[in-house]
Amino acid sequence: MRSRQIVQCFCYSVHPGDSCGKQQSSTCDPGPAGLSVSQDGVSSVGNVSESCPFNWPWMVSVQADGRHVCSGALVHRRWVLTAKHCAVRAKEDVVVLGVHDLRFLSLQTVPVDEVFSPPQDSSFPPKADLLLLRLSQDNPVDTVDMFLPVCVPEEDEDLDGSWSCLTAGWGATRATGTDTDGTGLRLHHAGLTLVNETSCRQQWGGFISDAHVCSHPAGSTSCLGDSGAPLFCRKRGSYFLFGVVTWGSWRCDAEKPAVFTRVRSCMYLTCPANTQ
Repeated sequence: MRSRQIVQCFCYSVHPGDSCGKQQSSTCDPGPAGLSVSQDGVSSVGNVSESCPFNWPWMVSVQADGRHVCSGALVHRRWVLTAKHCAVRAKEDVVVLGVHDLRFLSLQTVPVDEVFSPPQDSSFPPKADLLLLRLSQDNPVDTVDMFLPVCVPEEDEDLDGSWSCLTAGWGATRATGTDTDGTGLRLHHAGLTLVNETSCRQQWGGFISDAHVCSHPAGSTSCLGDSGAPLFCRKRGSYFLFGVVTWGSWRCDAEKPAVFTRVRSCMYLTCPANTQ
């Protein structure tokens, strides 16, 4: 038995009657989550705030051996999108839903059945740092109540000043990259300032292309432990997934923008195919 890779086109679609991108109501104050779209890359953003439990029902923790390794977003009751460099292992790792504080039990844990990624390209870092996780059918996610997927935008939908964007995850929240009081173990969110491609390229050079979305400052978006965190934006009462955290400054400072891999409704993905 030998293994090879086949390429398939995965297109996300919402079936009639399905619900997505709806923020759960809560009695707690989620804190600021403002956005501005920057043309010069120098505008400010709101502070990082602890999220209300279950406020973002698509947020998941990807875990290996009982340890959080990456954030991710539920896009369907059987599919989660995260970063390829998270190196999630099928049949071994799990997706944890309904968790706010990583030190406590979650509402549901689902094994990862299979992983799918875009075909490898010669660029470094890769232009498509995405990984689609298919969850086990034996333990389906109930999307009726606590767990709702985030919407995925149409191919021709683009970000402009009419969108209000933020990100969420369990990464470090201080410039030191460390949390001594367990703050980084609780889900946080931050409003974003989006940086145009030209400004982002001035900071990161040739690493940036139209396959990326950048936000500033990096200290409010991407730190240690926050890989795979989604960039989700609100319009017409629903949140849409526009990106997945790929990289930023390891010091969690504001010197350079954080970089997201852009999410599109159709993606070419590779999957293993066993042949004799």
